[in-house]
Formats: sequence, structure tokens, C-alpha cells
Amino acid sequence: MNELLVVLLGTIAVLLAAALYAAFVIGRRVMRDDGRLRLVEAVHGRGLALPGSEDETCVHDAALAARRCVACAAHERCDELLAARDWNGLRAICPNTGYIDRLRAD
Repeated sequence: MNELLVVLLGTIAVLLAAALYAAFVIGRRVMRDDGRLRLVEAVHGRGLALPGSEDETCVHDAALAARRCVACAAHERCDELLAARDWNGLRAICPNTGYIDRLRAD
């Protein structure tokens, strides 16, 4: 019984340590972020425009794209690629590639 308790407490300790580390990494990333929405730069850099608020679907799709952009962990690399105007490199890392391609099709 004591061995089972030790294993259970050890497992809980490992999970707690992993959760604390994840919170630290996310917090550090948020504190270092400059707050720019790189999606706007990527769309305008490609000569496209973000859609207006004509219908609910456009607003919903834009909100999801903004959420993906904010949550992306590759902001530093994105900044480098945007500055170099390397659209192929950006396609490889951007979670909004499909969204930008749909804007181009429209």
C-alpha cells in the first residue's frame, strides 16, 4: 500500500512540475511579445486585404485566424520572414496559410 502511495505521489509531482513549466514558458512568451498581429502584416505584404464584416462567416474566419496568429510560437521566425518578404518560408511555418490562400482566391 505504501509503495502504491509513493508511486501515485511521484506521478502527481511529475505532472505538476510539467504543468508549472508549461505555464512558465507560456508566460515568458506572452511577456516578451510586442503585441503586433503579424497576420495583418502577412496579408498586406502579399497585396491582399482582410475582409470586412459583410457577413458572420467572414468575421468568424478572421477571428479564428487572429487567434491562430496570437497563439503561434514562431513569432521571431515570422518577423524574420516578413522582413525578408520570404513568402515561401512563411508558408512553411504560418498556421494561417490556408486562410491567406482563401483570401487570395476571393
